[in-house]
Amino acid sequence: MKTNKSYFLHQLKANSRPLIVVAICVLILGFYICIDNMDRVYTHYYNDDTQQYVHIIDKEHPNGQYYDEVLDKMVDYKTPPREIKTRELALYYPVVLLVIMCYVVPVWMFAFTKKRRNLDCCYSLPISKRGFGMTNYLVGLVLVFIPFLLSYIQNLIIYASISFEMFKNLDFSVLTTHFLICILMGLILYTLFVFVFNEANTVLDGCIFIIAYSVIGFFILLSVSNVFNFNLYDYYVLKLDGECAIPFAYFGELLSNYETTVERGVMSHITNAWADKGAKFWFIFWTIVGILSFVGFVLGLNNKKAEQTEDISTSVFGYKTLIPLAAIPGVISTLDFNPPYSYGDAISAMFITLAAVVGYTVYRRGVKYKISDYVVMGILLLFTVISASI
Repeated sequence: MKTNKSYFLHQLKANSRPLIVVAICVLILGFYICIDNMDRVYTHYYNDDTQQYVHIIDKEHPNGQYYDEVLDKMVDYKTPPREIKTRELALYYPVVLLVIMCYVVPVWMFAFTKKRRNLDCCYSLPISKRGFGMTNYLVGLVLVFIPFLLSYIQNLIIYASISFEMFKNLDFSVLTTHFLICILMGLILYTLFVFVFNEANTVLDGCIFIIAYSVIGFFILLSVSNVFNFNLYDYYVLKLDGECAIPFAYFGELLSNYETTVERGVMSHITNAWADKGAKFWFIFWTIVGILSFVGFVLGLNNKKAEQTEDISTSVFGYKTLIPLAAIPGVISTLDFNPPYSYGDAISAMFITLAAVVGYTVYRRGVKYKISDYVVMGILLLFTVISASI
């Protein structure tokens, strides 16, 4: 336990300089973004009974007459629209920063383990494989969340310094929920990307896995929707947009409703966001993904062998699953049995098949294909021919 603590402090100290540099850059950029966003004052009118809403920038507006007409229609005889004056919190900045750090830090913290000599050296230390991996994981969490926390706090300080009266009117209970959802999003994204990066045996493979797992869910859903002819944006399970199969897109959509409520105090934004079954489904789904990723990462640490490093990435969560999982549904989705027929579908199928061949070439580091590879490529070629002949 003492050794784990010593190694943790060593890694923290080793990464303190780049962390300080990142923190300074984050604060400088955040200052300009916050000032630019908070420069304008907005006047919002909201009718609590009818839940009608409109906002006007507090400057000379060329369409002022139009807004007067809108306000007249909004007026309810029992409850007239209430006026809310706000400045725009730049909460999107710490959220975007958090997502970027979740992509970068797993590579930064574990790239050195993709060299056989480095890993042999690390495994010779008086620390277990699990302790070694978990320590790097925890140091990575520090690197992910410190810039996020700094930018989040900076945002609120600048807002309060510009207009303390508006700052007091912010809905801090909703702000707290927004902050906690950000923490959850960061934990899920970071853990997922740490897991898939560690399933690779080279840095390049790890980066490809991270990118692939970011978007593969959306492309699978898109393919299934084409085959079964339903609209992603209408289907009840996917109601919060089909992009919810992309983790950062789902949380970004959800967080935007909380940001609006923090500024304007209009709870209907959050109520509507959670009203769809899709919102709850994806929240539970991504939480489970985060938990399973952590379990998979921890269990895989003891099975990690230095001699596998720099070799072909044969993990079941790697190319052997990703390529057929992405390519086969993609090619099937190009089949169109309803006129008018389009050559574009056949061309799309050809590009998907070609991309799969390139993927297998990268995977095998040449044209040393296995029987399973030929089977998948044969299926892709068959559907491409069918798509071109329809």
